Amino acid sequence: FAEESAPLKANLISNHVTVVPGQDFQLLVEIELDSGWHAYWKNPGDCGMAPSINWKLPAGLTVTNTDWPTPEKFETEDSVTYGYKDKFPLLITVST
Repeated sequence: FAEESAPLKANLISNHVTVVPGQDFQLLVEIELDSGWHAYWKNPGDCGMAPSINWKLPAGLTVTNTDWPTPEKFETEDSVTYGYKDKFPLLITVST
């Protein structure tokens, strides 16, 4: 049997050592795609679906915002979509 691997890798990066109640903080999710793959933007265009993250956070923490980088435009004869190739970051704001 051949072992399949996911076409992407995600790294979670934080510049905070501790979480302070009442202070929002940011996390960086860096997504790296295998060659030949792409991911869609939050508004993908004519087709596709934006990536989503199923957060399992401790009580009292809430994801309140995701900042998306400017996407590339992908055009075919039938559709126009927006997204990313190679590597892209998502900046996540977490409220306490």
